[in-house]
Amino acid sequence: MSSFLNTQTVYISTLTPVHVGSGEDYYPTNYVIDEGYLHYFGELQLLEALAPAELQTLAGIAEKERGQESLRQIQAFIHQKGQKLAPWAQHRVPVTDGVARLYRDRIGRTAQNERDGRRISNQLIIQRNSFNPHGETPYIPGSSVKGALRTALLDALNKGDSLPLVTDHSGRERRENNQELQQRLLAYDFRHLENDPLRLLKIGDASYRHPEGLNGLEIRFAVNRKRKRSDKPSRADQGPPILLECLAANRSRSFTATLALQDDPILRQVRNKLPFRDFRELAARVNRYALPQFKAELKRLEELGYADQHWLADMRALLRDELEQAFLANQAFLLRLGRYGGAESKTLDGVRSIKIMQGPGKPPKYQHESTTVWLAADDRTQQGGMLPFGWILVELDDAGLRETHAFLRRNAQAAYDRLEQEQKRKSEAERLRAERCRAEADARRQAAEETARAEAQAARFAAMSENQQRTEALRGVMTAANKGKGPGSQLYDRLRNLIQEAASWDESDRQALHPVAVEIFDWLGIRKDDGKRKKLLRSLMAP
Repeated sequence: MSSFLNTQTVYISTLTPVHVGSGEDYYPTNYVIDEGYLHYFGELQLLEALAPAELQTLAGIAEKERGQESLRQIQAFIHQKGQKLAPWAQHRVPVTDGVARLYRDRIGRTAQNERDGRRISNQLIIQRNSFNPHGETPYIPGSSVKGALRTALLDALNKGDSLPLVTDHSGRERRENNQELQQRLLAYDFRHLENDPLRLLKIGDASYRHPEGLNGLEIRFAVNRKRKRSDKPSRADQGPPILLECLAANRSRSFTATLALQDDPILRQVRNKLPFRDFRELAARVNRYALPQFKAELKRLEELGYADQHWLADMRALLRDELEQAFLANQAFLLRLGRYGGAESKTLDGVRSIKIMQGPGKPPKYQHESTTVWLAADDRTQQGGMLPFGWILVELDDAGLRETHAFLRRNAQAAYDRLEQEQKRKSEAERLRAERCRAEADARRQAAEETARAEAQAARFAAMSENQQRTEALRGVMTAANKGKGPGSQLYDRLRNLIQEAASWDESDRQALHPVAVEIFDWLGIRKDDGKRKKLLRSLMAP
């Protein structure tokens, strides 16, 4: 028998902001923040957007080699060219008002002066979320999901037990380490990873695709708040601000991934060690780990006043009703991903030992829970209305969670408003572009018509006799600026002289001059019953 895969499509919604790091950053030399967005551009866009003289100025700043001062000047120069660079951006990410304000206040300025005289720049680095380089679209790595699932499954196997004592090679007793714990719970040897039963679980990357086109990213502050309400800032919040590009909160069914379970008769012995039989049982085991943590966090945020009370009340109502039913039916499960999600979500009950730093010169402490919580904030000084990091909802097929997705949509209203504004700006830009195209087409058509008329007139002029050309040239004087009209004007004298010369012309040239003379007399305001006019015109009709 050949091996095959049991597969399950899952749909992922973000309940809160999620930051799965990519190892890359945004630097203020390749982005500007304007009108509520971070506009990111690479070197190619910089070369295309700036004029040669501006590029020379930028190169001149860089060649000064003055360290931090040169960096500040480059940042300030890029910021000054923001509106020129923004249209060339590779992609755009919404930012909060607090992030935009920090950028305006600090770009190109000194953060602090050190005692040795050094001036440290505000680098304004923003940690990027995982993204596909072939389109800058965000995604959730399958490895991140699998790591969170592995933790939940190990916790289910451990059943809250503490680490047992083991004897090392020297005969000393110590607590079992992480590697030994996993080997014992999953019944395999790290020297033979092919026997790890969880390697049979395959999880694909989940790319972002919102059904209504909402932006999948946002940039927020990661702030550290004490678990006991205090007016004193935590140690983490006394340092430089932490800016994160996150998967935006409240994105309903915006990610799709495939779970696959390898089923191979040759690996049946390994398969039997799996701590779940199917994907429904997997959902049940994960919820037994994640759901109590989520509820405990909601309670803590309510007690401390860090989160919006309406959001908390609606979320708890869903957990009592629709979500609870989906969890009991093993149709959906909660999971916590990425950084700043708290050590509790990455460790096992019973063996949890969290390192608590005590400050310079003091040894760290180890406790079963952390003393602070990381939260996603719009502003660094924010004390309420914040959200925890990392919580996602995973549905097996369609769990029919209408109230849950309505809740997510309500809380994403600001993003929908922003999308509507973007669409209006896009429509207006398209309208203006269409008008400009029509105007340019009209101008080209008019120019072509004028060119055709000029060419036809030139051809007609070339076909005229010399006397007829003089007549046509005189007609053109009517459209030129003349200082006077009537008898005695310059044009009148030129016409009279030409009519007198026409006495020696052949009949066809005199006949060509006659209608032109009538036209000029009329333009000069010489009445038809004027004697001199009548006499001059009669001379043109004489044989």
